[in-house]
Amino acid sequence: MTSGRAAAGAVEVQTSGTPEAQGPALLNILSGEAQPRDAYVAIQYGGRWFWIANTDIRSKYTFGMVMLLFSISETGVRGNAPVVTVPAN
Repeated sequence: MTSGRAAAGAVEVQTSGTPEAQGPALLNILSGEAQPRDAYVAIQYGGRWFWIANTDIRSKYTFGMVMLLFSISETGVRGNAPVVTVPAN
């Protein structure tokens, strides 16, 4: 942080050396060993479940924005659209 290579993020270290939260996290990911019952989105990875709670509006919004950015940044190979010629006579 002091070298300027990364931003401080949601936690800022004060001169006393203790972190002070700047507000609620933009994205709150929960985890556990059992599959969640009411999750907005969930995935199992490494034997654990990770999810966003269906009641966490801020995290749902942030996740949606990240997914939107991923979708508009896709640079997959796209084929040319077919050309249709219609005679004028």
